[in-house]
Amino acid sequence: MSKKGISVFGIVLLLGFPQISETIYSPALPEISRLMETSVFLTELTLSVYFIGFALGVALWGRISDLWGRRPAMLAGILLYTISCFALAMSKSIEMLLFLRGFQALGASAGSVVTQTMIRDSYDGPSRARAFSLVGLSLGFAPAIGPVLGGFLVHFFSWQSNFWFLYILGIFLLGYCALRLEETRSSESQISRASFGSVAKKILWDSKIWGHVLLITGTNGIIFGFYSEGSFLFQDIVGLSSQQYGFFGLIISAATVIASICSMKLSRVSTPLRIQSFGVLLVFIASIAQMIFIACYDVLSLMSFIPSLAVLFLGIGLIIPNSLSVALKDYQSSVGTAGALFGLLYYLGIALCMVLLSYWHNDTAIVYPSYSIFMACLLLVGTVLIIRKEGMKSLLPLRYQESYA
Repeated sequence: MSKKGISVFGIVLLLGFPQISETIYSPALPEISRLMETSVFLTELTLSVYFIGFALGVALWGRISDLWGRRPAMLAGILLYTISCFALAMSKSIEMLLFLRGFQALGASAGSVVTQTMIRDSYDGPSRARAFSLVGLSLGFAPAIGPVLGGFLVHFFSWQSNFWFLYILGIFLLGYCALRLEETRSSESQISRASFGSVAKKILWDSKIWGHVLLITGTNGIIFGFYSEGSFLFQDIVGLSSQQYGFFGLIISAATVIASICSMKLSRVSTPLRIQSFGVLLVFIASIAQMIFIACYDVLSLMSFIPSLAVLFLGIGLIIPNSLSVALKDYQSSVGTAGALFGLLYYLGIALCMVLLSYWHNDTAIVYPSYSIFMACLLLVGTVLIIRKEGMKSLLPLRYQESYA
């Protein structure tokens, strides 16, 4: 059932801009490393800093959205984001870039946690699962747009042009939210003012929540690991231009769109756990296939890497929306605070994964596929935790649920 709230356009726009902000300058990473005369480790660390800032921002804006409302939290976050983008475009050192990326992410995180909270305010039942398919589309499609756009900007202008583009986007977002965004917080959300400690305790002892944390951490770790390590793999090792590398995003976009359509259709006949479990299986198979193709490392194996990459992101596109749609179904009365804590956990996990990848980097092609296999193992552990809590019944098609009971 749909209530008052956020539009489809608003969902895609406000969930998409934080993801574009993360990946748009990934084609510029080698150039930044050269021009600033800094190491690959420090350059890739700007991605980790982004997720640390994002994790802190998720906790901040989620709590503020419960206390003061969804609309004020969103406007404040986007304002901070816009100011940070302007400062990033003026940066002259890797230290300044690292510092400001944290503040950029702090502001951008409002687009993630507040939008998801507004969806949970505005939809319930099967319509919520379909709405979260749009979340999966945005979280998968928007990062894929980033390298295409960033590759074009770097090729024809400079790495700073990425942040000038994001600054203009921030101004547009401020105008859109000021004019079009409605408040969706209900009076029931007021009880969360005094319930932060109890909600935190409940979440930290909830094994199902930790299962979903591992699912979202692992999938996003794979996504942003590709945009981080892939730029060095295909530009420095294979020899593609920044613009050519950016078009890998089109492959990922196509896989994400297909996954979102499949997820929406499957939600009518299957449980979220069943759909996401199939996605985990696809990710695991594709990760192993990539390891085999890169280990061979010839023209034929690199061509084979492309369809395996598509399968990898197809699986991710099935996992994310179905995990997010049900992860907080037991926390509806304090969904802003619960969403903040949930987001804090998985974004800290993503940041840790990106730091791990920075240390993992060794200028060889084998880094990303081996890292993807490790992330796939996290997904398997997360799935097991959820199944233990939900029971095997949740893996059956919907038409068999009652007869199983």
